[in-house]
Amino acid sequence: MPGVCAVCDAPAHGVHFLVNTCRACATFFRRAVAEKRSFSCRRATKNCRITKNEPMACRYCRLQKCIKLGMKVNAPPPRPTMSSCSCTQTEPFPNETRSDDCQNKAMVYDGTRLVQDLRNILTGVNVDDLQIKESVTFTEMMATMFDWTLRNLATWAMSCEEFSSLDFNDKWIAFKHLWRVAQIPEPVYRTTELLGNDTNDSRLLLPNGVVIDMVTATPAVEDKTKKDFLEFNKTNNKRIMRNISIPLKEAKPTEFEFVFLLAQCLWNDGGCDGLSEPAIEVANQYREEISKEIHDYYVEELRMHNYAPRLARIMNLFSEWERHSWMDRDEFMYLTTFDIFKCPEMENGLL
Repeated sequence: MPGVCAVCDAPAHGVHFLVNTCRACATFFRRAVAEKRSFSCRRATKNCRITKNEPMACRYCRLQKCIKLGMKVNAPPPRPTMSSCSCTQTEPFPNETRSDDCQNKAMVYDGTRLVQDLRNILTGVNVDDLQIKESVTFTEMMATMFDWTLRNLATWAMSCEEFSSLDFNDKWIAFKHLWRVAQIPEPVYRTTELLGNDTNDSRLLLPNGVVIDMVTATPAVEDKTKKDFLEFNKTNNKRIMRNISIPLKEAKPTEFEFVFLLAQCLWNDGGCDGLSEPAIEVANQYREEISKEIHDYYVEELRMHNYAPRLARIMNLFSEWERHSWMDRDEFMYLTTFDIFKCPEMENGLL
């Protein structure tokens, strides 16, 4: 019957706990009741607005709305239908993650907010508004792709409750690892969402709606540095195409898988020198939780009981991203040494 979710007005999945809801609200209610979780109203009004457009919705008011609507955990499950059971590997995944493991009270990974934040980022540009340019200035490239991507990755990271609760120093260290690894894959993935997965397509979508061809676009730079920079840009773009863009298009990760990879970038304490012991413990527990979530996703959502080859392929993407980030650092040192490019904040380790 789906219609709309009685709790948040998102597209409904079906009847859950006696009420027609989306999967995200059903999962939230099940976890909150099963774990006997206690929330406080964010605004102390106990009358917060609960809609699909509120990614930071008050959990207290959301739970109370579920209860007022008549949701009950001990309700008999609805009979399955063909539409609710037919899942394929390439279909878009639902707006939440599932897990029946409620024994670990210390850490609960809920990917709903992360997925919604990423969805908002990915749909921020309208295909009809795209502009194709043969040349963009270096400043335009940095101001759009680099600055915009970092700001949105920071917003995405802060939507994770475990990350936002860390000390500032730990946040900064973890975020620097995230952006260095994800700054290229994020816009590449956003490009595939709008322009498709053709491996022969070398176009890249910038956040301002400008599309450039990574093979033929000529950066507009000053004459004194043009020769060296053009050579660097040509080599770098080919490497991005070969090591990041083409493998990602061939693997065609779902949104859930891409969020899983971003979480790996954020919580890989092995690449974050200087993290405090409490932060390392949080990272270890978080990685354990997201490992359970990806298992549930493959088995319960995609019905892939032998998902090892798929997971290995997805993790290979992450390994390549890490390798690319280290090569980027080496090339940055080359650019600064020969006065081709300068960014004091990066040179000083602030970024």
